[in-house]
Amino acid sequence: AVVSTQSTGGLFRGDMLSEAAQHGYQPAVDLAHKLYSEHLSSGKTVDSNLYSFVYGTVAMNCTEEEWDVMFEEYSKETLQSKQRYLMKALASTFNVDILKKLLVYT
Repeated sequence: AVVSTQSTGGLFRGDMLSEAAQHGYQPAVDLAHKLYSEHLSSGKTVDSNLYSFVYGTVAMNCTEEEWDVMFEEYSKETLQSKQRYLMKALASTFNVDILKKLLVYT
C-alpha cells in the first residue's frame, strides 16, 4: 500500500496517519521517516498539519542519534507552536535510555 499526504483533509489527514503509525502500519511509519529525512537533508519544511505525525512517529522509533538531532532542532526552534510539537515528540520515544537522558535535561 502506498501512503501519501497529497489528498485533502488537512489536520484530519495528519491525525489518521498518526493513528496508523501508532498501530504499526509500516507504510505510514516509512512516510514519516521519509518526510523527516527530506526535511533534514534538503531543508524541506514539514507541513504544519503533519508535525504531530512526522515528529511523533520518528521520535517513537528513533535511534539515540536521531533523537539528538531532533532535540537540537527543538533547541534552535523559534516558533513556540512548533517547539511544543517537538517537545511532545521527544518525550514519546519508546527507548528507555533516551527517556533517562530526557529526564536529566528537565
